[in-house]
Amino acid sequence: MQLGRIQPVPLSPDGVVGIFGWQGRAATAIDLRRCLHLPPANEPWKRFVLMVEYEGDAYGLIADAMGDVVTLPGEPTPHFPASLGEAWQGLGAECYALPRETLVMLDMEKLLG
Repeated sequence: MQLGRIQPVPLSPDGVVGIFGWQGRAATAIDLRRCLHLPPANEPWKRFVLMVEYEGDAYGLIADAMGDVVTLPGEPTPHFPASLGEAWQGLGAECYALPRETLVMLDMEKLLG
């Protein structure tokens, strides 16, 4: 989805970019890079928005890219890898070891609650 004009919200938490109109309602724009303490995107115009609804409110999660749909390999790993940053561990719900990468599922309650 293309993100339209975002209206900044003064004194909003880190990660909240502002609000924007979506399907006739106000949605909160959240930059996942900011939430995960990553540097700004090199090409911000190539980013995309994933719309989610949480507890009746609309959120636009701003991300860099979307990967393939994958089948998760059974159970998650028992622990987050030590190399995974503190922000990832703090916002992660589960972690899966895939053949070529590690997949961290974000905990929506921790991210949006």
